[in-house]
Amino acid sequence: MTPDAIFQVAYGFTAAKTLLACSELGMFEALAESTLTSEELADRMGVPERSASLLANAMVALGFVELADGGYRNSPVSEKFLSGTTQADLRPMLRFMNRITYPQWGELEVAARTGERSTVDYPTEVYSTGMEAINAGTAAALTAVYDFAPHHRVLDVGGGTGSFLTAIIHRHPHIHGTLFERPEVVTLARPGVDLVAGDYLVDPLPSGHDAVILANVAHHLSETQTVQLLENVRSSCSSDARLLLIDFWTDPTHTQPMIAALTGAQFLLSSEVGRLHSADEMTGWLGRAGWTFDRHVPLNGATSLIVAQAA
Repeated sequence: MTPDAIFQVAYGFTAAKTLLACSELGMFEALAESTLTSEELADRMGVPERSASLLANAMVALGFVELADGGYRNSPVSEKFLSGTTQADLRPMLRFMNRITYPQWGELEVAARTGERSTVDYPTEVYSTGMEAINAGTAAALTAVYDFAPHHRVLDVGGGTGSFLTAIIHRHPHIHGTLFERPEVVTLARPGVDLVAGDYLVDPLPSGHDAVILANVAHHLSETQTVQLLENVRSSCSSDARLLLIDFWTDPTHTQPMIAALTGAQFLLSSEVGRLHSADEMTGWLGRAGWTFDRHVPLNGATSLIVAQAA
């Protein structure tokens, strides 16, 4: 027996923070379609050569940068997702993690002891665009595994900037989408959908939709709040509506998928009542709120989809 696993996890933050810093400093944009020496890279990043060299070498070790022709260049994955040259741009996600998630996790012990959420303040724009980048793959997966063709009016409750609706309407132009979000987030929403500002725990929901999306909402809520929201959605939508619940639905022990269990600690920082919920728990709550469970299917990563129909 060796302590290797402990060292690997304990030092894991060094890899994460170095990647976040390199993105924040513009390394991957500087190397977009270019091979640069450490001096040239430092000049483009606006940092000392020593900084550029040490950071670039770390990215080489992690596989995000490659050595070539006496200099550095992006690896294929960095060129596609971090250089800013393609639509598949994960830089907002890394900015979100660097400016919000990483500082928040420095308060994890306090949050665990007190039950109080993080005190880290952050711009709504950084949060919203970061979440949009995080959810881009999930939104694409949703349109691949669920057929929206029979639907006409889709409501996304707490849907951030509307990225799920955008992906759906791109594939099914006949669909009319409505986004229900907090006033400060609605102003950042994508065009092409109806925007309704409000608090889904307090305000009435827009009515008349035949499909409703609740993505990454339940893990912010208690059981009582979740059931109440499910009831409110049921009373607002059509009699033949479908409910699409996207989240880190776990197994009954709440320990798998592993990434979901690790992400669960984030809920200590972002909500005073949020926690992981299992697919079995949600199935029971649906029945109490006037819904009938239909199916549970994987999407991408640790996220999965629960589909229910109006009872």
